[in-house]
Formats: sequence, C-alpha cells, structure tokens
Amino acid sequence: MRILLLFMFLAGMINCSSQDGQSFRLKVNVVDADTGQIALFTTGEEPEELYSGKLVDGQYVFKGILRDPGVYRLRINEQQADLFLDGEEMSITVSSRQGIREDSLRGSRANEIRKACSEAFHELYDKVVEKNISGLSIFQASTRNDQVLFDSLMSERLWFDDLRFSIARDLVRKYSDNVYAAYLASAEMKSHYEWGREMYDLLSPEIQQSRAGQALSDKLEKVFVSAIGQAFPDYILENEAGDSVRLDSLKGYITVIDCWASWCGPCRSEMKSLRRLYKDFEHKGLRVMSISLDDSREKWLKACQEEQLPWKSYRNPFGYKRDGIRADLGIEGIPYLVVLDREGRFVAKELHRNVLRKKVQDLLNSQREQVR
Repeated sequence: MRILLLFMFLAGMINCSSQDGQSFRLKVNVVDADTGQIALFTTGEEPEELYSGKLVDGQYVFKGILRDPGVYRLRINEQQADLFLDGEEMSITVSSRQGIREDSLRGSRANEIRKACSEAFHELYDKVVEKNISGLSIFQASTRNDQVLFDSLMSERLWFDDLRFSIARDLVRKYSDNVYAAYLASAEMKSHYEWGREMYDLLSPEIQQSRAGQALSDKLEKVFVSAIGQAFPDYILENEAGDSVRLDSLKGYITVIDCWASWCGPCRSEMKSLRRLYKDFEHKGLRVMSISLDDSREKWLKACQEEQLPWKSYRNPFGYKRDGIRADLGIEGIPYLVVLDREGRFVAKELHRNVLRKKVQDLLNSQREQVR
C-alpha cells in the first residue's frame, strides 16, 4: 500500500512539473461596467483564446498557466490591448470608456521595464527636438527645394538612429534576464542584422530560449541575407518592358540600390540627390539601380517617365507586400538604400544624401589606393 501511495505521489509530481509555463493570477477591475465578456488571448497572426469568462460586478480573475512570459491580448467587450505578463500575482484597473491602458497593469516586471525603456526613449526624443532648430520633419523638408536643409535633417536622423540603438543596446544589457529585452531588441534592430545580433547575444540563455527570444532568432535568420559582407541576393524582378529578369552582375562597380515607390514623396526627393551623386561619380566606377516597391505597374511606369532616370529601373513583382526583396532586407520604410562593394557585397544600408556621398567617396578612394 505504501509503495502504491509513493508511486501515485511521484506520478503527481511528474504531472505537475510536466506542465510547461508558470502559474499566474490576473485580477481585472472594470470601474464603469458591471457585466460583459472578458478573454485572454495569445498574440500573432492567429491569436489563440486561452481563458474567457464573464464580468461579475465589474471584476474577473484569470488563473492558470502561461506557457511563457510575454505579450498577451486582453479583451473586454469591444476593448482590447496587448499586455506584458510575467508575474504570478497581477492586477489591472480599466475603464470601458477610456480603454485598456497598459500603464495601469501592476505586478508585471516586464511591464515596469517597458515603462522605464519608454521613458528613456522619450528623454532622447525631447533632446533631439530641442536641437532641431528648424522644427521641420524630414517629410516636411522633402516638400521644399532646400537640399542643404534636407541634408542636415537627414544627417540628424541617421545620428539619431545610431544614438537610439546605443541606448537600446544598453537597456537590453541592463534587463537581459527579462523577456521584455527580447521584444525591445526585435523592435530596435530594424533591418540591421548586426544590431540585432549584438543585442541577442546580450540576452540571458533563458530569455534566448523563450518564445520572444526564438522569434528574435528567427528574425535574425531571415535578415542575415542582408548582413554586412553578404552578397546581394539574385532576385527576379520586372523590367520596364514587362519581362521577368535577373539583376545584371553586381560585381566590378560600387553600386547604390535605391528601393522606392511612386507614391513616396521623400523617395522622389531622394532621387534628386542620387542624380547629383551619379553625375559626379559615374565615371569613377559608381553604378545606381532603382527597385520599385509599387503595387501598380502603371503608376511605376508613369513615375519612371516623369523621373527620366539615367540608370536601370526595376520593379519588385510582390510590390510593397512583405515578400521578396522587402522581406529579405527587412525594409520597414522607404526610401531604403544599400551600398555594395565591387564584389557585390553589402557594405552599408540606410544611408542617404551627404552621408551616402561620403561613403561612396571613401569606397572609390579606397579602390584607387588598392590599384596603386
């Protein structure tokens, strides 16, 4: 009998420990609604309902197991919001009129870290705004014919991007043992494999193995194709004649590839700068190539006619959808420019105007010195 009881006890322990995840309790208090439907979901392309119930006197308590700490979607009647849940005892007070505010969540360390990181970025933004004497955004400047101002603002934006990454990297290092660090790294790496790799390596082994860490790892694997030193992929694109073509050999030149669209004002303005760059350095070994992300072939051809580009122009057959070149390069916004060396390998991404000009000059000068 004792052996049987011992066996049942051990079996119970095994069953408890086999449940993946951590136990949690989330108390929800709705201040202005006594009844209604409430549910907790996973996030992603196909959210899965985990728990659901009905409000009683404006309250409901979720209890159970969360597979992983991370982002979950709380839905109350018609309102919903994504929350970082990683505590065992959590609570949130919401208003059906004002919506579900993540700042009102208590008991979640990930959420507290999110707020601290958000404040750090807001402080950075305030400093940059103070230095922007003109008060103009890059988009506003693109509508003016002031190239000097545009160059200045673009340099400022690139400086801001680098500074923001350095802050993000420090925050990931500081909170490397919390799941929010993985989400932060994924958001702040943008299309830069190098940035993402550096932040991923700062995460604790436990966070690297979490769902958020695995998602970051998957993202890195996808954008590795555009890592510095990698050869530019051999895409099948559409030329102006309507034929499906592969890119010409990208070797032998310093090549700037401009990803743009007819409807993008800053893209059209960027082309003015590219024209000057091409005119000044074509004879020294520079080649420029445009790849449109237009969904409409007709609008792309019309824009090509208007621009009268002196270099080859192609269109991504997937348009602006997250397929093909946009997915591989991790393009989140346009104009998106990359620079290739004479071997057709990535040497720089997301450079513009005067910063791009300096990079091209350095590459061309370096080549001449090697020839000597």
